Amino acid sequence: MEAKAYSTSSNRQPHILAHLDPGICGFKCTIAVNKIGSKMVEIKIDSECEKVQTLASHLNKISLLEALQPISRNPIYRSADKAGCHSSCPVPVSIIKAAEIGLQLALPKTVKLTFEIEKDT
Repeated sequence: MEAKAYSTSSNRQPHILAHLDPGICGFKCTIAVNKIGSKMVEIKIDSECEKVQTLASHLNKISLLEALQPISRNPIYRSADKAGCHSSCPVPVSIIKAAEIGLQLALPKTVKLTFEIEKDT
């Protein structure tokens, strides 16, 4: 996930865009986050995946407390579960990371997961 912060004017909060290539499914995703209060962000998600679209329809705003909830109580993961997202789908954690950046709890830094298949010798 590559996050880019934009500021359209000097008195607006940065607009965060996270671009996600989730892997083999091929459904790329863009997560846009705007800070709309000291402890709230607005979230917009663009993806061709029907399940992620369903997830996005349940997430318009996320508060600081909601974003930091443990997985079992986190509204992002709960919405992903209700939408039928695959358990290894990287979109929910990407939403949380983008929200953290939008809430100024983290700096935008690329997250990278790579795989290597080792052959038996």
